[in-house]
Amino acid sequence: LAEFITMSRTGTSPAILVGDMNCGEGREDYETVVKGANLTRAMNMESRIDHIFTVNDPKYQYEVLDTIRISETINEGGRSFSLSDHAGYMSTIRVIPLK
Repeated sequence: LAEFITMSRTGTSPAILVGDMNCGEGREDYETVVKGANLTRAMNMESRIDHIFTVNDPKYQYEVLDTIRISETINEGGRSFSLSDHAGYMSTIRVIPLK
């Protein structure tokens, strides 16, 4: 993942990585991706395996305004379904272009 992010950077726009990484801070696989792809965590709360990262770029600064936990369900045919096997997260991020 770190190699893919590094190789696919275009430098023409800000980049954000979001997903269920199935690993958390302190684990070797997590640290390898964060350091290898030069990522910064973009969440105002802890999560076990779901993560939101900004890809560091000297052209942009990021400000995390808010992070919310999403644990919604949907109702279909009189039955209730979870959207996932665990809660998700959403961050509101201000992207500030730098000169």
